Amino acid sequence: MKFLRLPDLESLKRVRGLTDDSLSLFARYRMTMVVLGLILSWLGLSWVVLICERGDPTAQINTPAKALWWGIVTFMTVGYGDLTPVTTAGRIAAGLLMFCGVTSIGIISAKISAYFLKQVLLEGRGAVDTTKIRHHFIICGWKEDMQDLVRHILQVNRSVKAAQIVIVASRTPEQITSFKADPKLEPVTIINGEYYQQATLERAAPQSARKVLILADTSTGTDGRKPNATEADARTIMTAIALSNIAKSTVVAAEIIDPSLDHYLKMAGVGEIIYPREYSRLLLGSASSGTGLVNVFHDLVDPRTGAYITTQPIDHRWVDATYGVFRAEFQSLHSDMLVLGVLENTGNPHQIKELAFQEAQRTPSIGRLIENLKGVKSLRCNNPVFHPRDDFRIGKGCAAIVLFNEHAASAHLNGPDRPASRDTVAA
Repeated sequence: MKFLRLPDLESLKRVRGLTDDSLSLFARYRMTMVVLGLILSWLGLSWVVLICERGDPTAQINTPAKALWWGIVTFMTVGYGDLTPVTTAGRIAAGLLMFCGVTSIGIISAKISAYFLKQVLLEGRGAVDTTKIRHHFIICGWKEDMQDLVRHILQVNRSVKAAQIVIVASRTPEQITSFKADPKLEPVTIINGEYYQQATLERAAPQSARKVLILADTSTGTDGRKPNATEADARTIMTAIALSNIAKSTVVAAEIIDPSLDHYLKMAGVGEIIYPREYSRLLLGSASSGTGLVNVFHDLVDPRTGAYITTQPIDHRWVDATYGVFRAEFQSLHSDMLVLGVLENTGNPHQIKELAFQEAQRTPSIGRLIENLKGVKSLRCNNPVFHPRDDFRIGKGCAAIVLFNEHAASAHLNGPDRPASRDTVAA
């Protein structure tokens, strides 16, 4: 029978889509609709009372001005008693207006209470209020010299303010108080909890952060126990995996003690990996050669020196241009910078590999496609190429590796060409 025919799947999907959109729209403007409804109830019921009262010679509410005055007094539950309806219909409408007034007072009181309660909860739990802070810098874990580390981060990242730094770590109230004793670090937000747990990480809103730094945390915990290197690396890997689920588009850097475990971080999309043991071994080896390179490396990363290595974004118009031509023009425009090479595949590893995968498929040849896909698999993010040949082709997502001299730039310290950060990586 025709009237018993069930709707097809596409029709149900369209109806469900409309319903979901309507619910989403209502949720977004819920408070606005409630306030608008209350205002309309005040105006509408005041008008109804005026209509009901006009026909009675003893009525007190007999003009629009009196009706609106009586309506607002009744709606706000003040009730002066100077004007009252005398008809049965007018009193019924007045009762409805009183009910709307009591409801409105309850809604407003609940909204104000919820706001202050949220602020108290955010301060107590150390959660990030995304309405006030975005594009922040998250540090997962703790160091024994945490104050010095954060001061260094602020010094080398001049565009980052203390209020934009969020630390996720399990610390005692005494440790947090001691950290914030420095007035410069007082605005830093500290989320107290295990940083490798996803529920704790979500309180830091990593999806809206500019960058996340995961520390190899071997500091003494709140239980008085100090984790070993294996435990610290396991927590680093767990944190990276959790971030890959909840903040895939955020750039992540991680410190790992055992270099043999770095493939887990690469699988989780970590763009920059710090190897403290490896760096120490390399520096000790350089020191033994007597070449003086240890001092060179130290001064290149020390914020107190006037010259340091950083990166500068390369405009898209230079894509597929030769390195020699780019270097010559860049040097002519920036006398305070010396180009050392090119940093390939900068930014978020997930996005870089997704774009590289799309590029790899743009070939009709199956053999070429297989070769391209192999290249994507072995692609290294943030890959430095020092002093390439002049015919080297600049690809998409590249940045220039430069040696910046602050003394040469003293004439335009606040100019647009000065790097905002000493470890800037073009996104």
